[in-house]
Amino acid sequence: MNNHIEIYLEHLRTLDYAPDTLKWHRHCLTKFFGHLRLTGVTDLRQVTGQTMEDYRQELLRRYCASAVPNELASVRDFLGWLKSTDASLVHPGLEVPPPKAKRSWPKRKVTVQRPRKQRAILELPGGIGTQLDTYLESLRVRHYSPATVTSRNQSLSPFFARLQSSGVADLREVTRQMIQDYRLELMRRHSVGTVRVIFAGLRHFFAWLEGTDAILLNPTGDVPLPKSEPRLPKRILKPSEVRKLMASPDQSPQGLRDRAILELFYSSGIRREEMARLTVADVDIKNGFVRVKGKGNKERIVPIGQTACEAVARYLKEARALWLKVRLNPGWTDALWLAPLQPHGPIHKGAFDLILERHALRVLGRRVSPHVWRHTFATHLVSNGANIVYVQRLLGHRSLKTTDIYTRVTVPDLKRMVQRAHPRTRKAVAPAAALTPEAAAQMSGGHRHEHDAHS
Repeated sequence: MNNHIEIYLEHLRTLDYAPDTLKWHRHCLTKFFGHLRLTGVTDLRQVTGQTMEDYRQELLRRYCASAVPNELASVRDFLGWLKSTDASLVHPGLEVPPPKAKRSWPKRKVTVQRPRKQRAILELPGGIGTQLDTYLESLRVRHYSPATVTSRNQSLSPFFARLQSSGVADLREVTRQMIQDYRLELMRRHSVGTVRVIFAGLRHFFAWLEGTDAILLNPTGDVPLPKSEPRLPKRILKPSEVRKLMASPDQSPQGLRDRAILELFYSSGIRREEMARLTVADVDIKNGFVRVKGKGNKERIVPIGQTACEAVARYLKEARALWLKVRLNPGWTDALWLAPLQPHGPIHKGAFDLILERHALRVLGRRVSPHVWRHTFATHLVSNGANIVYVQRLLGHRSLKTTDIYTRVTVPDLKRMVQRAHPRTRKAVAPAAALTPEAAAQMSGGHRHEHDAHS
């Protein structure tokens, strides 16, 4: 049956489906085929309406209700394609069961995905195109992430298009005035943050050209850029909200995994990509450390708390070990986080967003991303007196300026402290009025105290 998945994905590629969409369909169909094998279905002709209903109930037990329709839609699209293909590709007599009149899952409007429009490929002159390819390859050799390489390429493309329209065929002809004019054009069309990102790639490219003696001087070196206002992290979780989120997962194997993920996010402050790359060998439960491979494949050691160690240990013993014993699981994977559905393979980095979002919507009524946990981790450390240099090492920041934003988050706490402690900022307390003899006489025992005073 696995051959049908590959043929179906190849059919989607001919329709110019996006790579992420292809991965999603492969993920959904792999889980569906694992369910079929687990229930003893070895032939797609045996798929009935009851089979789909059982699979829907299985998804509802393991995922939130909003994610189930998309999973089932992928399976239904596959079965519909299988029915419409040539008889040599499918088993004879395959009948896809029609949908019931009253379905328990939400109705989904069937839409045909149109082929994605291909971007116009920029044809660069021979010298410029070769230098760009060499520059991008140098980034890959220096272990820059694929996302960074793609970002640099996208940052340089508008500039090269401008050079092409201006008739510039040699990068040695680029002057400082051209760079300034390009900066003014970007500032009219983009925000300050976007301009700084584009110019960061442009400066890095020309610095590389200068270092390789391709140009004599870097024309971007002394071009001023607008200053960007430091943006403070938004929606920092309060300690009470953290406690609610930690108590959200249940005691099922999937709940144990989610609880371990939440604890490790809060205890280490690592990025989503770093969490997805963790292996079992990276976590030292006995000594309370986790080895993290960050940006540029740089490794760092991050200590984790006792609560996180206990949550991860329980997940490894009561959930992950149980999933590895399943017949369909290959058993060789060393990935730390596994999916709760068959065949219990490693989960993608996007699954962490769904896991955190599901629990946050349940107990807080709003979405919480993995990066919010990272901001919360750093803010709570700084608020409780942690050295900013230590926080920088824990987060894996190259520059202390990046970590410095968390010191600004605690300014409201400092203001409240000054209002409580400084004598000139405390609210003035009116002195007590002097007690007159008439008022003292009206008080209980007032005459007795007055008599005692005279005696």
